[in-house]
Amino acid sequence: SMGKTPLHLLLESHASHQSKLKLLDALLSQGADVNIQDRDGQTPLYLAAKCLSISIIHRLLACDGIDVNIADRHGSTALHLAAQNSSQLEVLALIHAGATVNARNIRGQTPLHGAMQQSGDEVISVLIDEGADITAVDAKGETALHKAVAWGNLQAVERMIAKSVDINAQDSKGNTALHLAIYNQDIPVIKILLEQGTSVHIKNSDGLTAVNMAEMIDRADMKALFTELGHEI
Repeated sequence: SMGKTPLHLLLESHASHQSKLKLLDALLSQGADVNIQDRDGQTPLYLAAKCLSISIIHRLLACDGIDVNIADRHGSTALHLAAQNSSQLEVLALIHAGATVNARNIRGQTPLHGAMQQSGDEVISVLIDEGADITAVDAKGETALHKAVAWGNLQAVERMIAKSVDINAQDSKGNTALHLAIYNQDIPVIKILLEQGTSVHIKNSDGLTAVNMAEMIDRADMKALFTELGHEI
């Protein structure tokens, strides 16, 4: 076994939430260590965040001495996972139990970065209301806005813009969010970035501006967007 304790095996099993809760109570009352990590550094709380059971999370958070900020071997905490899984209740429960909102994993990503993958307004707003740093950049120099654009998550892009992020921020390759959107040929995201006045003249480390990239990709609908919004192409 991969350094798994009965707690880990229980939480990774396919039993119903009800049976898991019953067995969890039994194990905890017998003195099981609630902070124990498997070989991947995953705690019972981390696994509960993974399997999206708010009742199990509440049960674990009620334990004396629980440490909500233990990271796995990739530096990710239960909050990273809950944010990535887009679970508003979990995110709130963990933050209220003392989870570090701006914890960074080994890729330099905060829970807000992870939330950009599939989360909607609620999770993103909760994180920001609870103090998530909207200017935080990961190891690739990417902001949460870069991530939202890279994942093509239009709702997250709109939410980050509404929070007045620096729309022209450049990652370590000099790319703005607009560069990434053009690379992905993501017309709805390109449209909102252009409407919000993103600069089309910032060069990335290849010396390319957004206009250069759009010319190279040469899609009529993309070029029309630039022209409509007053950019010569």
